[in-house]
Amino acid sequence: MRKEGRAGCEEALPPGAPPSPGAPINQFGRAGQVWRWAGTPEPPQPLLLLPPRAALCPALRPPELGRPGAPRRKVRGPRGADPQGEGGPCAPAARSPPRRRRGQGASPGAGPCRLARSEPGTMARALTWRCCPWCLTEDEKAAARIDQEINKILLEQKKRDRGELKLLLLGPGESGKSTFIKQMRIIHGAGYSEEDRKGFRPLVYQNIFVSMRAMIEAMDRLQIPFSRPESKHHASLVMSQDPYKVTIFEKRYAVAMQWLWTDAGIQACYERRREFHLLDSAVYYLSHLERITEEDYVPTAQDVLRSRMPTTGINEYCFSVQKTSLRIVDVGGQRSERKKWIHCFENVIALIYLASLSEYDQCLEEDNQENRMKESLALFGTVLELPWFKNTSVILFLNKTDILEEKISTSHLATYFPSFQGPKQDAEAAKRFILDMYSGMFAGCVDGADGGKKGPRSRRLFSHYTCATDTQNIRKVFKDVRDSVLARYLDEINLL
Repeated sequence: MRKEGRAGCEEALPPGAPPSPGAPINQFGRAGQVWRWAGTPEPPQPLLLLPPRAALCPALRPPELGRPGAPRRKVRGPRGADPQGEGGPCAPAARSPPRRRRGQGASPGAGPCRLARSEPGTMARALTWRCCPWCLTEDEKAAARIDQEINKILLEQKKRDRGELKLLLLGPGESGKSTFIKQMRIIHGAGYSEEDRKGFRPLVYQNIFVSMRAMIEAMDRLQIPFSRPESKHHASLVMSQDPYKVTIFEKRYAVAMQWLWTDAGIQACYERRREFHLLDSAVYYLSHLERITEEDYVPTAQDVLRSRMPTTGINEYCFSVQKTSLRIVDVGGQRSERKKWIHCFENVIALIYLASLSEYDQCLEEDNQENRMKESLALFGTVLELPWFKNTSVILFLNKTDILEEKISTSHLATYFPSFQGPKQDAEAAKRFILDMYSGMFAGCVDGADGGKKGPRSRRLFSHYTCATDTQNIRKVFKDVRDSVLARYLDEINLL
C-alpha cells in the first residue's frame, strides 16, 4: 500500500483503499493530494493539506514525477488544482509554465522550492494560502509575517472604529485646539497627575523666555526705550539664553525677569502686542513669576492649560462620554501642517472648528502681512467645500472670549473690519459680528449665489462662544455638543 521513491516521499492511498495494518492513515483533503514524509522525521503537523489551486511541491512529489527525463503522469486532485498537470512549485495554476529551478527532483533536504512569479499578485496569494513553511525562502517567510501583522492591525482598527465616534478638530494655529484637548482630558479623561504636571515644567519655563525675548526684540523695532538703565543689563542676560534649552529656572534669570516685567518700557511694549507675535499666555506666566521660579515649583492645572507647544503631525485622543467612546483627531493648524489632514476625513461624524475671537487685529506668525481672522475665515470656507464634509455637521467654537473682552477697549474692530457698524468697546456686539461672518461663510457653501441649493441641507452649524482655559465653560459647552450633535447622529444611526 506504501510507495516510496528516491525523493523520500510516499503517496497517499487512493480513495476507498483500506490501509494496511499499522500503516499511518492518509486521506485526500479538499485542497488536493496529501503526502507524508517517509524515511525522515515527520513535520510538526501529521498531515499536510495543500491550499486550493496549488500544485504539488516537487520536494514532496514521488520520484516518478520529479526525476529528470522520467515520464510525467497527471496527479488527480480537486477541481482547479494544477489543471495542466504541470506540478507547479506551490503556486496557483497559471497559463505561463512554472519557472525552472535547479536541483528539481532532489531530496527534500536539498533546499526549499521557490514560488513562481508568473503573474502579478502570485506571491501575495501564495503567501496568503500559507504554503508549507519549508517551501519558502527566508525573505518570503518574513514577507508572510509582515502581511499577517498588517492584516491583524487593520482588523483591530476596523473593530475599534465600529464602536467609536470620530470627531475631527480643525482650525488655524494658536486657536486653542490643544487647550481644548487638555480640557477633555481633565473633564472626561484621567486628568493630570502630579508627575504629569511636573513634566510640563520645562515647557512653562520656555514659554516665559520666549515671551520676554519677543517683547525685548519688539522694543528695539518699535523704538520703545527702557525706563531704567539697569533694565538693559537684565535684557542682555535674558537674550543670551536659548529659550528652547531651558530646563531649570536659575535664580539670576528669575531676578532679571521680575525686574523687566515691572519696567515701564516692557509694559508699553505689551500694550502694543498686536504689532508683533506674542503668546497669549505671556501676561499670565509673567504675573506669576514669583511662584513659578520657586525651586519646588509644580505646575498647576491652569499652568498646564496655558502652556503652548505647536502641534505637529496628527494626534488622536480617546475619551469615554456616557458610555460613548469618542476619538478626537487633533491636527496641526500651521500652513505647513494642513497638507497632512486629508486622510483624516473619513468616517467623521462631526467637524469641530476652533477660531479665535481675539485675533481680529493680529497677523499670522508665518506671514506678517496676512490678518489672522481673515485667514481663519478663508480656511473655514475651504474646509466646508471639501467633498468629505458634504453631509457632516460643523461645531464652531469661537474661542478666547476672555482675551477679546480685554483688548476690545483699546483696539476697535472696525479698524480691521470696516463693515462692523457696532459700538466701540462692546464685546458682545463684536462677538455677534464675528459669528455672522462665519455663519455667512457656512451659508455660502450650502446655497449658491443665486439662492439655489448648492449642498445638502442636512448639514447644520452649531456655534458656541468658548474660553478654552475655563474648565467649567468647556464642560458646559461640550455637554451641549453631546446633547445636540452626538444625540442627533445616534438617532440617525438607530433609524437606519
